Amino acid sequence: MGKHQEQQERFADEYLIDFNGKQACIRAGYSPKSAARQAVRLLEMPHVQKWLQDKKKVISSKLEISQSRTLLEIGRIAFADIRKAFNDDGSLKDIKDMDADTVAALAAFDIEELYADDMNIGRIKKYKFWDKVRALEMLAKHYGLLGDEDKNDMKFSVVIKKAEPNGKPGVS
Repeated sequence: MGKHQEQQERFADEYLIDFNGKQACIRAGYSPKSAARQAVRLLEMPHVQKWLQDKKKVISSKLEISQSRTLLEIGRIAFADIRKAFNDDGSLKDIKDMDADTVAALAAFDIEELYADDMNIGRIKKYKFWDKVRALEMLAKHYGLLGDEDKNDMKFSVVIKKAEPNGKPGVS
């Protein structure tokens, strides 16, 4: 294998780290001054594209990444039911007590211990869910449900009416 081919393969390996062509070129030993132009040139080469595709397949296989698994995770977020994060009495469940779909929809959690006079008097649990609307947009786009109109222009409206005589607000 020639020096150029080795350097091109090194570029491909480096590119897969952060998908930054210029930085990948620099890390692969190309001149920093011409790295941006060189990255464009390298990414247009058919054999470099093939190396990248082959390496992505190997990585995906090792990490068990597939289209179906990806869609499953997006679906878990899109169809998450926040009620599953609560016990029957309205208290927040511990993560270990949540089902897999609910846990997969969590973006972050925080538990804060409360103390008074060096004595633990309680804790505050905070759970943050991933963006449900974004996940729904991704699924809709994947399944072609948005049509040809601007797929990022999702418009909707909610009208809240004045409370009715029975004391319940109306929503339309």
